[in-house]
Amino acid sequence: MNIPQTSYDAAPGKALEGQLADTYVGAFVASKYLAPGDAPLRAGRLLVRSTTVSGQADTNIRLPAAAADVTSHTQGISIYDATKQPGRYGDALYNGQTFPAPVPCLRRGRVWVLPEVDVVIDDPVYARITVHGGLNQLGAFRNDGDTVSSVDTATLVPTAKFVTSGLAGTPVQVEINLP
Repeated sequence: MNIPQTSYDAAPGKALEGQLADTYVGAFVASKYLAPGDAPLRAGRLLVRSTTVSGQADTNIRLPAAAADVTSHTQGISIYDATKQPGRYGDALYNGQTFPAPVPCLRRGRVWVLPEVDVVIDDPVYARITVHGGLNQLGAFRNDGDTVSSVDTATLVPTAKFVTSGLAGTPVQVEINLP
């Protein structure tokens, strides 16, 4: 005879990249759009304002490509959407090839990400803005600027911090707090 499980964790220990870590009352997810022609993106990546479609800069997003994108134009973190077909566009869940693709974007709250390096609680959050060696996921997270020849390839996200510890490539939580 199988005995059914009678107790459940309110907050699972690990999760998928880009999955919301909790849904407290103050969490805020906004609908943004990946414009046609912008690079496909994965869940759990920092997103910045895009001006690809004229007059729609307030709703269009893309991956960061410069330090100014992160410091002045951060829109939030892409959220995992279970209704999207993973693998259809490589590793990307969102692709705006022919029409604007809706992307849920966390502006305030906690989300699971896969950091590029080992992190600990309260470490600052940096987002990748330049490809460096095998680290080629723009918008991915780490806890330092990843300086190469005196040039940072990742930029500080001033409104975010790591709220759990973990090894590189394992799920950890990032908290972001944008106005």
